Amino acid sequence: MITLEELHKHQVERDLREVLKTPHGRRTFWWLVDEVSGVFNTSFAGEQTHQTAFHEGKRAVGAELVETLQRLAPEEYQRMFLDAIEDRRLAREEYERLEKERLEQEQKARP
Repeated sequence: MITLEELHKHQVERDLREVLKTPHGRRTFWWLVDEVSGVFNTSFAGEQTHQTAFHEGKRAVGAELVETLQRLAPEEYQRMFLDAIEDRRLAREEYERLEKERLEQEQKARP
């Protein structure tokens, strides 16, 4: 007999697999893992031990997300990384384009 807790866990796992099939879902999970939890950053905050502990708590949540994503949808987890790399490349290109336009506008405005 399956328990209510097990039923809920299976539903959440199915939902995660479905969410990770979409670009929006992968982008959101990347944001949670990379930026919100800081799982790929150091927790150390010098002599501020409370801040270090706070960062480590966030990283622990991120590590749990990473483990869960790798276990439930390894192909989509890999795809999430590739999407993030591509998104950053496109953002960098857009930034460089806008910066070039700004500099050109400044040069035109000079007497």
